[in-house]
Parts: sequence; C-alpha cells; structure tokens
Amino acid sequence: MLKRIREKIRSAEKLIPEPYRRYMRIAEAKLARMIMRMKPDRKYLEENILPCLSSANFSRILFVGCKPYTCHYGEWFLDTDIDYWTTDIDPDAEVWGGTDGHITCCVQEIDFHVPLHSFDAVLLNGIFGYGINSEKEMDRTIAAIHRILKPGGTLMIGWNNSLVPDPLYLENIRALFEHGTKLPLPKRKKFPGSTHCYDFFLSRETR
Repeated sequence: MLKRIREKIRSAEKLIPEPYRRYMRIAEAKLARMIMRMKPDRKYLEENILPCLSSANFSRILFVGCKPYTCHYGEWFLDTDIDYWTTDIDPDAEVWGGTDGHITCCVQEIDFHVPLHSFDAVLLNGIFGYGINSEKEMDRTIAAIHRILKPGGTLMIGWNNSLVPDPLYLENIRALFEHGTKLPLPKRKKFPGSTHCYDFFLSRETR
C-alpha cells in the first residue's frame, strides 16, 4: 500500500511547481511514518533502539537505507554529540538522509567511500532481502561494514526470515563479529506474527 501511495505522490509532484514540491515531500514523509508505525518492529526501532543509541557513548552512527519514513530518525541525535549519517544507493534518497552527512553508494562498497574505523555503530535494517539478496552479497556487505566500524563497534541487522537465511550463520558474521551487544537491548528481538527480527553484533578486532 505504501508503495502505491508513494507512486501517486511522485506522479502528482510532476504537475506541481518546484517551490511547492517540498510540502508534498513533507506530507509523504508524515503519511509513510504513520503507516510504518503500525508495524511492531518499526515501533520497537523508534521507541527502544534509537533512544538507546542516542544515549550511548558513540561519536558517529550510520543508518543504511533512506525512505520517507526514516527521514526523522536523525532527530534522536540532535541534542547529542553523536553524528548521524545515512547511506543509500538511490541518489534521490538523499532528500531523506542524515542530519550530519549522507553517502550515495551501494552498501557492499561502503568501505570504498568511508575511512577505516569511521563509525561506532551501523544500522542495517530492511536491506537483506530488499536488494542484497544472495549469501554472497550479504557476506560482502558484512565485510565492508566491518572495515568501517571501530573495533568493538555495534552492528544491528534487521531482517525477515521469510526472505533471507539467518545472518547469524553467514561466514563473515562468524569470522568478524560476536553475536551480542553492550547496549541494554536483547541481542535478538522477534515479534509475534511478524517475520522481522533484529540482531545485534559486536565487531571483532582483526589483524
């Protein structure tokens, strides 16, 4: 339903002068946020994970994937010393991007765009099964993220067990990460009646 609504808004935007399109985007973001908040996993992200991260002793966080319903996520970090960055493969997604920085690239190649050990935490939600689908692509993504995370850094993976294999058994997860978190959150969170779940990992230091 959300995809159909977004397509109608995009079609309507073409008929509206550029100065007024910003208001269309604001309306789209509010509507998308309202719809997504009906999902228990999205509600948990906004009410538990993001507030917890904003209280952590981090300096920089990267959120992978920008949509109208994610554009307000940077608000959790406005009154903190944490830089909130985003990345997306779609150049048009920058309008929904981070408050401190945005990178346009494929997440499998994020390590070519970001210096080594740049981030304290990376949030990878709704990417596996929605563009990064094969185990080879997933493993390449995990390796790239490991390079940009600080040793002991946090990786959160939000994924659907109906779309991809359990990331816990990926080769690079086993080699480069420990399943767990120093945050006051469970290392795996499932939701009744939903195929979506969140897993937390800690980056291992490698030589």
